[in-house]
Amino acid sequence: MSISFLTGEICGGHCCSAKTELDVLKKSVKTFEGLIKIQLKNLKGLWESTYNIYKDHVLDLSHQSENKTLTLFSTVYRRMSPLSRAPITELYKSIRSYIQSHKPLSHDSGGISNDELEAVIEKFFRNLFPLAYHHAVHSQNAAATTALSQDTNEDVMASRDFHVDYKNCLINSYESLQPFGEIPYSISRSLVQSVSSASTLLRALQRGADVLSEIENLPIESSLSTKCQHALLKMNYCAACKGHNYHHIKPCNGYCSNVMRGCLAQLMGGFDTDWASFSETIERLMTLVRNKDGIETVIKNLDGKLSEAIMHAMTNGPDLEKKVHKSCGQPSIRHNERAVTSQEQLEGVDKAPSLEKRQEHHSGYGNKWPTPPDTEMLQFLTELDKSKSFSLQIATSYCEDDRYQKQDRNCWNGDHLGDYTHKVMDMQLQKYNPEVPIDQSKTDNENSRLHKINDQLITMKNFLNKQMTHLSRSDADKMFSDMAEDGSGGYHAYDDDEDYDMEMSGSGSHPLDISPETPVIGVTSVVSPKNTPTSGVCRLRISLLSILVLPSFIVILFNKF
Repeated sequence: MSISFLTGEICGGHCCSAKTELDVLKKSVKTFEGLIKIQLKNLKGLWESTYNIYKDHVLDLSHQSENKTLTLFSTVYRRMSPLSRAPITELYKSIRSYIQSHKPLSHDSGGISNDELEAVIEKFFRNLFPLAYHHAVHSQNAAATTALSQDTNEDVMASRDFHVDYKNCLINSYESLQPFGEIPYSISRSLVQSVSSASTLLRALQRGADVLSEIENLPIESSLSTKCQHALLKMNYCAACKGHNYHHIKPCNGYCSNVMRGCLAQLMGGFDTDWASFSETIERLMTLVRNKDGIETVIKNLDGKLSEAIMHAMTNGPDLEKKVHKSCGQPSIRHNERAVTSQEQLEGVDKAPSLEKRQEHHSGYGNKWPTPPDTEMLQFLTELDKSKSFSLQIATSYCEDDRYQKQDRNCWNGDHLGDYTHKVMDMQLQKYNPEVPIDQSKTDNENSRLHKINDQLITMKNFLNKQMTHLSRSDADKMFSDMAEDGSGGYHAYDDDEDYDMEMSGSGSHPLDISPETPVIGVTSVVSPKNTPTSGVCRLRISLLSILVLPSFIVILFNKF
């Protein structure tokens, strides 16, 4: 008898030769490998799509916020608008660069660091100071001394600018003068924290997808033990080799579960544990990123916060002007042939396109904020929770196929048609698996590539936990800072976007009719901390009066001059 017709040693029976048995063994392993790769591909696709959805949403938020900020400056701070366009554009460009940076999760190299983003924000306010001082503080006095008509005065004021040396003095004196008060620090703190959180989440999502891709590319077939390969053969083909009709005799559900769990535990090693821990860290990070102080809130309020900084300089104009004269002397004025010349003198800032082009560029973002991807995030979290027990999920999915029996009676148990009486072992107890017991002496050194992946998961998890600890500490610091501000009559941002857009940004119109002759000192005395009563009722009345009067006064003042 030729070798090809010898009975197989694993299944026995009279229907499968040794060659046939070898062929179906390879087929069993290929089927097993294909199932794992499909599951990995689907899960990786979920991580990648979530990464893209959240990244696009955050970038859309930044574009819309930039559009609103440019619109605010073009309507409320018209004379500052041409010169402020470049630093505003540069600020948002840096924010988007940070969001899209692809720094490794194991360290802080590459991309833009927190310190660099803080430096960008500080540079923005330094460069904004000469503009705000000239057009929002100094120009008030300059315009008051001229008897020109409004139209002529507008042209004259638009063509006037500080000499470069004087502007450099203002920039260099920024830290000591503090023209915007504590507002730049507050903006920097909340912006850096929220953008850093969003960027960290994006990097974690991207790295999670990369890990799944690395697992998908592992040599699964060559990594399976002989016991696992024989168990897969016995489960799927030995019944047919012994003459049973495969369509009528299906493997028992418990039998399938033990075979699959044993093979996966042997193949994946400690990946399940490390993946579950990494997934739980991602869940906590998503909760932290999407809280009320996250990037969604911070980026929406950014245009109002920038406006608040300028209003702070205006309401403290007389005191600020005295300090400026003491530090830099009397202003040195020159006439520009073109209004945008000083734009070129802002260090490190490229020319920005015209406002019309900027508005055309951003017109696709519309007037409303993009809808948060809550549904997609909830779906991701649901699937993430399921995938924590990665091997268990694959085993369960495999054994729920129609090729396998739904129960353990009158089914193929690996030896004959009957009942399957062994207990299905938990993933943590696979050394007691009756079908594919784990060989503890080989598991630790079986696959060096897998161990490197596990080490990466541990490193990423530790890094994320460190980041979340830092962010949580920042939240606590912010809470105590806000409590201190509340105790001193601090500023409160609008929670409702529509109310905020209607009252604080946009056209600058207001139902109250404030005379252009309204003295500046009248507004200053309303909001000045020096004149704030200690009574809670008086403080409330004055705060309400400030909100109603100040925006109208600013708009009228700028339209006047």
